[in-house]
Amino acid sequence: MKDFTIQKRCIFITSGGRTATRFLSELLAVSVKNCHSVQEPDIWRFNYFIDFNRNKNIFLQKIIDFGLYNMTLGKLLSLGSIRSLSIARQRGKIDKLEAAKRLYKLRHNYISRVKQDIYAEANLQLAGLIDIIPLVFPNSKTIFIIRDGRNWVRSYINIQSTIIYSKTDPLYYLPHARLNAKMFPDDPFFYKWDKFSVFQRICWLWRSHIEYALKTIKFNPNANIIKYENFFEDSTKRESLNSFFEHLTKFPDNYQAEYQYNGELSGKLFHESTANRLSKWGNWPLSLVNDFQEICGDLLFQQGYGSEPEWKEMVTKAEKKKTNAE
Repeated sequence: MKDFTIQKRCIFITSGGRTATRFLSELLAVSVKNCHSVQEPDIWRFNYFIDFNRNKNIFLQKIIDFGLYNMTLGKLLSLGSIRSLSIARQRGKIDKLEAAKRLYKLRHNYISRVKQDIYAEANLQLAGLIDIIPLVFPNSKTIFIIRDGRNWVRSYINIQSTIIYSKTDPLYYLPHARLNAKMFPDDPFFYKWDKFSVFQRICWLWRSHIEYALKTIKFNPNANIIKYENFFEDSTKRESLNSFFEHLTKFPDNYQAEYQYNGELSGKLFHESTANRLSKWGNWPLSLVNDFQEICGDLLFQQGYGSEPEWKEMVTKAEKKKTNAE
């Protein structure tokens, strides 16, 4: 694997999205000495196209950084991007060695031009490659972020511009661009997928990305799991941020990066969900409670969520209503 390794000290933050990865990326940039920190560096965002003239410099810089082919045609190929590589890995369509080689090719040129001692990348599309990261980046640290599935689903549905798994989603029209239960014949929801609502499909995605991360993170000795909520609750914020920095700044080669955090970016929000299509879970109709519980209920509880008396009462009522209807 020596021909496919990048020895630079690297930090990776990943998740299923909607977990403040932009905030954490900015936080690393201002807090860790000599660190080049980016979020999803080779992604075209929908808003770039809405106001092309304003964002044309971003387009140009991404093409310079990653190449015209990788930023255009490569995005459409089955293994031509981090997203497609991650999905192929989760589907079992590519083995570890081949995945490592392709990840190397997608990042080597860009990272080799980074002048700072540390490269940090926050990218939800790495969620399917947690066990591949140490093969390519032996001197790296990784964090996977988990968020309460009820709030995670709500956040996705309330994104202002598009809703994933709907016709407003640009990836809706590209085959295999998003995970779905029909990609996995053994998935318990394989036969139900076509009848699933957008809400149910997003519930399934929460379960899918967490289950895969839990399965693969044990093969990355330098990876940890952190809960999203701990970064923003006053009672746990300080301790969580300390753990965050302590884990990510001590590298496998025993190098300890310098960092200092004095509350920078406190209270600042990036990519906030501003639509109001779905209310907080305490106001969900019993039909949504039932849908969520059927798909995610057991995993939600296993990850330490869903113990509120109010939620338990809602689940009981939803189950009773479903039983009576049958």
